[in-house]
Amino acid sequence: MQYLDKTSRDLELRLNYELNNFKNANFISLEINKQNQDYLKMLLLVKSKEENLQNITSLALKRYFERYRKKFKKYPKHCFIATYSYSTKSIYIHGVAFTPNKQKLKDSWSFGSADIKPIKTPDYFTNYFVNKYNQSKHNKINLYTSKYFGSDAQQSETAKIIKTKIIDLYPNEQFKQIPFSNGYFISKNSVIISKKRKNPVVLKTRTYNKNVYVTLYKNSKPKSYKVAYLMARTYLKLSRNEYYKIIHLNDKKFDNRLTNIKLQKVA
Repeated sequence: MQYLDKTSRDLELRLNYELNNFKNANFISLEINKQNQDYLKMLLLVKSKEENLQNITSLALKRYFERYRKKFKKYPKHCFIATYSYSTKSIYIHGVAFTPNKQKLKDSWSFGSADIKPIKTPDYFTNYFVNKYNQSKHNKINLYTSKYFGSDAQQSETAKIIKTKIIDLYPNEQFKQIPFSNGYFISKNSVIISKKRKNPVVLKTRTYNKNVYVTLYKNSKPKSYKVAYLMARTYLKLSRNEYYKIIHLNDKKFDNRLTNIKLQKVA
């Protein structure tokens, strides 16, 4: 496959990761016909928003998933691409959505035709999707993805490239399971690993507002945690219902080693 830029490479990594690690992937093909485009434009006009391809598609998808959420209390994980056909005057949306409720997903669409089929060959779909993205770059194609879609892809790819055991990377580390998690472990030096699959991987952290965060998954749902909080729950016996402040002894919030943190009771 030829990559036009880093974005298309990143897109392929994310799609591959999701399709090869999660079940119930469905190929989605949706149409917004001319009549419904005019209806959506009217709604955008009321909201004083520009009547462009991106806003029309965003509004249609928002209403689409709201209908689905009313039934199942959550949005399906998804990644879509939208293009405009000058011959049919329609907007076409193609992509993937993860749900076992295919019929409800189809019935929730009310802006034109809808077709939903299970994805049986992930590699073929990924090639199709990324090629479509590459071919339509000059049309300013729009991508629509759910939050955290493929967020662990880079970490997974790095693990494949290194092909090194955790014990070789951190020979002196001893890991303890994070109490409320399933398959996640943390060391006294705040290194976090996942043993959810055959080959353990070191989780990638990110820094925001001087605090260090990591994403853990439970029932395929991601949730972000402060690493300092995970250290306190694992090694300082912090209970979920207790009110304590985590203190960094050297005032550096990015240093979450056990020797640098302590609990201070909130009055």
